[in-house]
Amino acid sequence: MEDLTKALEDLSQSIKALEDAVVFSIEQQNRHKEKIETLQTAIQTTYDRIDKALADLDAEEKEGELCLSLP
Repeated sequence: MEDLTKALEDLSQSIKALEDAVVFSIEQQNRHKEKIETLQTAIQTTYDRIDKALADLDAEEKEGELCLSLP
C-alpha cells in the first residue's frame, strides 16, 4: 500500500511539473506572438511612411513642372 501511495504522489508531482511546463510554453509563445505583431506593425508603418513620402515627392515634382511651364 505504501508503494502505491508513493507512486501516486510521484505521478501527481510529474503531472504538476508537466502543467507548469505547458503554462511556461504558452506564455513564451504569447510573448513571441506579441513581438511578431509589434514587428509587423512597425514594418507596415514604415511602408506607409515611405508611400506617403513618395507621394509627397511626386506632388512636389509635378508642382515644380507646372511652375516651369507657366509663361
